[in-house]
Amino acid sequence: MSTIQSPPPPNAATAIPAFSTSAREAFEDFLKDSASRYRISKEKRINIISWIKDDFREPKTQNNYSQHHHALEGFQYDAERDLLLVLASENWPKERQVVVEGEIFRMIKQEHLLSKHAGQDTTWASVDLIDFRHQLDAPYGQSGPKYHWVMHIKNHFSKFTQLYPLQMKSSAEVAMRMSE
Repeated sequence: MSTIQSPPPPNAATAIPAFSTSAREAFEDFLKDSASRYRISKEKRINIISWIKDDFREPKTQNNYSQHHHALEGFQYDAERDLLLVLASENWPKERQVVVEGEIFRMIKQEHLLSKHAGQDTTWASVDLIDFRHQLDAPYGQSGPKYHWVMHIKNHFSKFTQLYPLQMKSSAEVAMRMSE
């Protein structure tokens, strides 16, 4: 399993932020609105590591027994690199690094910067432009619709989706909307 390394410091003169503030806020709202049993807090990570490191500690309650079993059967801790890993299972054949809730966006941003926009296999996102110029129910002429295109951006890893109206299909307008 490869380790995730920090990206090199960006050149201040040419640096473009990976994600805008509004994109980060929208992603955080998305996480709040969509619950997942796979997300863990910093406290739960600390608790799992303590059960792994102190294997001889005696559980005192049924809840402690469950936590102890879950920690020992499902996780591995690499103290040297301070990494908590989810062990391989039938549903997921490889070990995975545990990322706590507050660090999800930072990790996505880090992976985004490390990928250097090397294609869909490393970026895990898609951008589509949807043509609405020929919709039968749209009024045209001077009073017609201002926007004729919709830009759809989807992160395939998190299933997070954003839609942006576009007046025309130009690289400048697409780039402007993606930087928002």
